Amino acid sequence: MEVSEEFRKNAQQCFTLAHETRSPESYTHWLDMACLWFDLARHAEAMPSPANAILAGALAGFQEETTVPLAPLSW
Repeated sequence: MEVSEEFRKNAQQCFTLAHETRSPESYTHWLDMACLWFDLARHAEAMPSPANAILAGALAGFQEETTVPLAPLSW
Protein backbone atom coordinates (compact mmCIF):
# COMPACT_ATOMS: atom_id res chain seq x y z
CA MET A 1 0.00 0.00 0.00
CA GLU A 2 1.30 3.45 -0.93
CA VAL A 3 1.97 5.91 1.86
CA SER A 4 -0.59 8.34 0.43
CA GLU A 5 -3.24 5.61 0.55
CA GLU A 6 -2.52 5.04 4.23
CA PHE A 7 -2.75 8.79 4.88
CA ARG A 8 -6.10 8.94 3.07
CA LYS A 9 -7.34 5.98 5.08
CA ASN A 10 -6.35 7.78 8.31
CA ALA A 11 -8.16 10.90 7.10
CA GLN A 12 -11.30 8.88 6.42
CA GLN A 13 -11.16 7.37 9.91
CA CYS A 14 -10.87 10.86 11.44
CA PHE A 15 -13.78 12.07 9.33
CA THR A 16 -15.87 9.12 10.50
CA LEU A 17 -14.95 9.79 14.13
CA ALA A 18 -15.91 13.44 13.71
CA HIS A 19 -19.39 12.44 12.61
CA GLU A 20 -19.77 9.93 15.45
CA THR A 21 -18.91 12.34 18.26
CA ARG A 22 -21.44 14.39 20.18
CA SER A 23 -18.98 17.03 21.38
CA PRO A 24 -18.43 20.15 19.25
CA GLU A 25 -14.81 20.28 20.45
CA SER A 26 -14.19 16.67 19.44
CA TYR A 27 -15.93 17.25 16.12
CA THR A 28 -13.58 20.16 15.38
CA HIS A 29 -10.56 18.15 16.53
CA TRP A 30 -11.35 15.15 14.30
CA LEU A 31 -12.09 17.36 11.27
CA ASP A 32 -8.76 19.17 11.81
CA MET A 33 -6.98 15.82 11.99
CA ALA A 34 -8.73 14.63 8.81
CA CYS A 35 -7.57 17.78 6.99
CA LEU A 36 -4.00 17.23 8.16
CA TRP A 37 -4.02 13.63 6.92
CA PHE A 38 -5.46 14.70 3.55
CA ASP A 39 -2.75 17.38 3.25
CA LEU A 40 -0.10 14.76 3.99
CA ALA A 41 -1.60 12.44 1.37
CA ARG A 42 -1.49 15.18 -1.27
CA HIS A 43 2.08 16.02 -0.30
CA ALA A 44 3.11 12.35 -0.52
CA GLU A 45 1.50 12.05 -3.96
CA ALA A 46 3.45 15.07 -5.19
CA MET A 47 6.76 13.53 -4.12
CA PRO A 48 8.61 11.07 -6.32
CA SER A 49 8.21 7.49 -5.23
CA PRO A 50 10.69 6.39 -2.54
CA ALA A 51 12.26 3.85 -4.89
CA ASN A 52 12.89 6.54 -7.50
CA ALA A 53 14.29 8.92 -4.89
CA ILE A 54 16.67 6.25 -3.57
CA LEU A 55 17.79 5.35 -7.07
CA ALA A 56 18.32 9.00 -8.00
CA GLY A 57 20.38 9.55 -4.85
CA ALA A 58 22.45 6.43 -5.46
CA LEU A 59 23.19 7.43 -9.06
CA ALA A 60 23.80 11.13 -8.39
CA GLY A 61 27.60 10.88 -8.59
CA PHE A 62 27.75 8.08 -11.14
CA GLN A 63 29.13 8.81 -14.59
CA GLU A 64 28.25 6.36 -17.35
CA GLU A 65 31.57 6.68 -19.14
CA THR A 66 33.62 5.82 -16.06
CA THR A 67 35.41 2.53 -16.30
CA VAL A 68 37.70 0.99 -13.76
CA PRO A 69 40.59 -1.08 -15.10
CA LEU A 70 40.59 -4.56 -13.64
CA ALA A 71 43.77 -5.99 -12.24
CA PRO A 72 44.67 -9.49 -13.39
CA LEU A 73 43.78 -12.22 -10.91
CA SER A 74 46.72 -13.93 -9.28
CA TRP A 75 45.77 -17.46 -8.38
